[in-house]
This record gives sequence, C-alpha cells and structure tokens, in this order.
Amino acid sequence: ELCAWACPADAIYVEGADNTEDARFSPGERYGSVYQINYLRCILCGLCIEACPTRALTMTNEFKLGDTTREKMIYTKERLLAPLLPGMEAPPHPRRLGNDEKTYFLGLPKTGTPDTRTPSAQEAR
Repeated sequence: ELCAWACPADAIYVEGADNTEDARFSPGERYGSVYQINYLRCILCGLCIEACPTRALTMTNEFKLGDTTREKMIYTKERLLAPLLPGMEAPPHPRRLGNDEKTYFLGLPKTGTPDTRTPSAQEAR
C-alpha cells in the first residue's frame, strides 16, 4: 500500500488483505485484494513507482489516456496486470530482487531476458 501513500493526487486506492498458507497471492505477508488507479486524477509523477518495493508498478511510453466514460478511466488490478513474458514465473513465487541495485532495476531475473524494447544509454550515444 506504499504506492497509495506516496500518491500526491490520491489516484490510487488499495485494500490490503493477509496471505495465508492456503491462499497465497504474493511472496509477502499481505497483498492488494482491491487495487485501482484513477487516471482522471493521476498526474503521472512516478512517485508510486519509486515507493513500490516489489517493482509491481512501471511507467510506459504509451500515453493514450482518453476514453468514452469516466468509469473506463479507473483501472482495476485485472486491467493493470501485464501478461507474462517467456521465462517469467507465474505468481506467487519467491521475491527475486537481484544481487545488487543495478540488476534489480535494469533487468529481469536470470530466468528471463532483459527488456530490449528501448535502446540502452550506451547505444543512444
């Protein structure tokens, strides 16, 4: 729920629930049973991404943020979930943050492949 606390526009709503051994949805003690982002309020500041300890939130280069109704601008957890890429494990699985901060922020775990959709800083020079 750190993302909701960090949001200055109050655009994120989270209802947390406890994981149990019978019903586990994430590697931690709690998970977001209800998760919504209201993109009519969002100011795209990125503070929610910085606050997230599990890298569950990311930004995209796609900025088409218009729709026909206000209801469609409130994204639920099901609408926000991205499909698994080849080499990724289906959740829940143990949290893998990498050996250092660079590994954590620049690539996927060793079971996956790095994101090559955008050029790296060295290629851009």
